[in-house]
Formats: sequence, structure tokens, C-alpha cells
Amino acid sequence: MKLIKQILLIVLFATSLTLTLNASEIVILHTNDTHSQIDPIGKEDKGGVLRRKALIDSVRRVNKNVLLVDAGDAVQGTVYFNLYKGEVEQQMMNIMGYDLRIIGNHEFDNGIEGLKSMIDMSTAQVLSTNYLFEDSLLRSKIAPYIIKSIEDKKIAFIAINIDPKGLVSTENYIGVGYVDGQLMADSFAKQLKEDFGADYVVALTHIGYDDDVKLAKGSRYIDVIIGGHSHDLINPADKNCKLAHKVVNQNGDSVLIAQADKSGRYVGEVTLNLDNGYKQSKVIAVDSRLDRIESDSTMVNLITHYDDGVDSLMNQKIATAVIDLKKDEAPLQNYVSDMALSQAKKIYGNDIDLSIINSGGIRNDIPQGYVSIGQIMGLLPFNNRIVVMTITGEDLLEAFDVMASRGGDCVSANVDAVFDAETKKCTMVKINGEQVEPKKIYTLATIDYLAGGGDYMSSLTRGKIVANGSKVLYDEMIEFLQSQKDAQINPSSKQRMRKK
Repeated sequence: MKLIKQILLIVLFATSLTLTLNASEIVILHTNDTHSQIDPIGKEDKGGVLRRKALIDSVRRVNKNVLLVDAGDAVQGTVYFNLYKGEVEQQMMNIMGYDLRIIGNHEFDNGIEGLKSMIDMSTAQVLSTNYLFEDSLLRSKIAPYIIKSIEDKKIAFIAINIDPKGLVSTENYIGVGYVDGQLMADSFAKQLKEDFGADYVVALTHIGYDDDVKLAKGSRYIDVIIGGHSHDLINPADKNCKLAHKVVNQNGDSVLIAQADKSGRYVGEVTLNLDNGYKQSKVIAVDSRLDRIESDSTMVNLITHYDDGVDSLMNQKIATAVIDLKKDEAPLQNYVSDMALSQAKKIYGNDIDLSIINSGGIRNDIPQGYVSIGQIMGLLPFNNRIVVMTITGEDLLEAFDVMASRGGDCVSANVDAVFDAETKKCTMVKINGEQVEPKKIYTLATIDYLAGGGDYMSSLTRGKIVANGSKVLYDEMIEFLQSQKDAQINPSSKQRMRKK
């Protein structure tokens, strides 16, 4: 707590960013985890920045005081990010007129220099309350809070970011310190209300819905939480939505929690009455009905400019998918893990016992039919490279338990694993039909992100890397497909990691 108080004193008295509006009600439009989705999404035909801009403008036309905010992960997930390193997303957000935004874990994907470049391009005020930055540019560009005044009321905004350890590659957040957001958020909100006269505190977060609920229940001074990271759609109008949009805090008051899915499919809307504190939320679908509104010409011209590079990759056929391949289902996960094992054997030149790829690294579906190079880049967009390592059976089993805790990952065809959904532990792990022995040494193919402890696979850091691939994973898959004449993607649907 001493550290938190010291940080509060530093940042609260460093600077106060204030904007004056007019009226007693504020509408906060919000997005999260839009993941470089510039165009509408395939067959689903939802999302797209042109439609989002039309929706935002329509809300601004009928409401006097509107703020537009983003709760992180605006980048990573389509070829636009692979090619242009976040430039497209920043340009689109600037045209849409985002007021506030926070940092998601994927904003670190191109390292600190990449983060600095994106923030430098952005016209929105970037907030981070619980990250500490050594870099002077980041310190000058990122504020710990902002206060917005509306008549005689003040609304403070803070930003609570996720712990990068175990989630972000270590080399990508060098110089960034983390302070526990759960501990810091309400203390910060208290200071803003008691010392700076804030009437309401809105926390923009990138920690996931479960942690948002925890934050709300443990708070006394936070009024609204607008979150991201877990890709949840909190829709109060949907009777089948099992996610609570209001949670009782330590004072017995209601904290509103909002989140708007992912990929720009929806825009969330929070309305806060500043006279009586009443707050409500809804989500608005970003779909084809918005095509009737004339598109923003500046945005159309910019997209056209960037589309040349994207289209060239999306039009280069490399394979055919025999069936629809869903990113969170066994066939595609099986194919990616088997591809990684095959490519790893070329890199290592020796026998390899198994491969492991995190399912979270597979970002898009592949529909039946034509498969392009651009689709493969979107499927495996991260700058991960194949590594081969030796590891004890004991450490390998620990890694399987981590995979079981998130419902299983991608493993090669010679693996058979069973886990208990309640204990989230594996009850059986076999390789080539033989139970893994704790004292035996195994040769594992995986990616450098996991080998470095990413996705909480800390036990893999105790292995020894014996070979490194030179290509990023999507290039490995492109090479794998190009080595097959008229490649047909038709993988097994067998669940290689399954519930007991």
C-alpha cells in the first residue's frame, strides 16, 4: 500500500487534464478488442469502420455530450496490422474522433517502439493508471487520469491495465512497470473524489469481465467500469445474457459494467445522468443497416489507399479448405499443431516427440473453399517463431495442466490427453500411446512465445532450446502449404485434449 500511495501522490499532483462540456447527461460510446478489423467480417457481415463511423455520427447528432472511448486491443488480428504496423487503425480511430483510449496487451505486440509509434499517431488521450513508464515520450503522452467537467459536475476517468507478465513477451514491454490494478483502482478513485472533487469515476479497463466484477465488488468509489480483454458482449436487453451489467459494491451501491464483444461487431453506449447518478447501458450492432448512411469520404479514400497491399495478399490462392474451419474447434487447431511439428522437423533435423501451439494464437476462421496467403497471415498474425526444446516430463505435464485450465490447446496427432474440467488438471497425457514419465527427457516443438513463458506456460522456461526457426509462424505455414501441390486442408476432427 505504501507504493500505491507514493504513486498516487506523484500522478495526482503531476497534472490534471480537464475538458468542459455542457449539460447534465453524458453518453459514453465504447469499443474494445476491435483487433484491426477494418472491413466487415466475412459471411457474418458485421463490423467495419465505415459502419462504425456512421453509427457514432448518428449518436452524436442526437446527443449533445458524447464521448468516444476504447478499452484496448485496437490492433492485431488482420493483415492490415501485419502490413502497416498499426498505422491504419490509428488513422481510422482519429477520423472517428476517439476521445480516450487505453492500452491492451496487443498494443505491445511490436514492442515499446511500436507502441510509441502508434501513440504518437493517435489524437485520442491515452490513459494508464497502473503502468509506470521509463520512456519519457510515453510518460508525456500517457496520462494517469483525466477529469471532464459538465456544468457543475466532474467525471474522472482512470485506466486499469492487465499484468503483462506471462501474457506479453518479456522483451516487448521492457521499461514498463506494473502495479496491481485491483489494489490501486479504488484508492485512486477515492483520491479523485475527495481531493479533486470528482462526482463520478469511470474506470476503463483491459483486465477481462471476471476481474471487472471483482473490481466492482471490492470498490467504494468507482461508478462505471467499461472493460475489454475477455471479448464479452454484455447486453442488458438480452434475457439470455448471463453476464451481470450491474454489481453491488462495498457501499451497497450499484456499479455498472459494460463491454462490447470484439472485432467492432458492436458499439456500447453508457448513459450517465449527472444529477441523480442513474446509469444505463446498451449495445448497438454494427451491421448492414448502416450501409444506407453515406460513408465518410476521407475514410473511404484512406481505406482504398491501404487496400492495395491487403488485396494483393488476399488474392494469392495457396490452398483449398475442404470444410469450414473454426479457430476454436479441433480441426483447425489440429492442422496448425501438425504443421508446426512438420516444420520443426525440418529445422531440427532429428526426431521430435510432440508439438504444442496455444489456441489463442489462432485468430481467425478459414471458410470452406479458396484460401489465400492473406488469410494465413490473419490466421496466425503474431511474430512467433518455431523453437525446438528438450524438457523433462515433469515440466511438460505442468504445461499440460496450464493448457487444461483454459480448456485445452493445440497438440500434435500423436498426443492423447484427458483433463478434469473441475480441477482443471490433466488426468492422462500420452505420447505415441505411452504415458508421459516425469523423469524422462522429451523433445518438444513449440513457439518462442510459449517457450519464454507466454500464456502462463512458465514450466517451459525450464526447458533447453536446441533449435530456432528463422521464419514467423504464418510464413512457416505458407511454406508448408506451398510444398504440397494443390494443398487440400481437411484435418481430423478428433479432440486430442478432451474433458474427462
